[in-house]
Amino acid sequence: ATALREGGFDGRITLIGGSVYVFASGIGNPDGCASVAHFTIGAEDPGRDQMLSVLIAAKLNRTPVTLWFDGCAYSPWATSAPLVGALTME
Repeated sequence: ATALREGGFDGRITLIGGSVYVFASGIGNPDGCASVAHFTIGAEDPGRDQMLSVLIAAKLNRTPVTLWFDGCAYSPWATSAPLVGALTME
């Protein structure tokens, strides 16, 4: 799991074609993805809208978030980036 503490987000959340890309520091990379400057939530993930809502709320409230990654996914900025499988707002 990767914990994003206060200041972990650099303020950039990008949506492209239904996928969500979040730029942050201190991202874990257990699956050896090409980029650790950002992570993604897949367009097909049934919990995508809920995870995006939690991330926005955590950013606005400066609340820590813990992420669990489930492999790598396509990234327009690198070959791949960590794919979020689950998250918790602490």
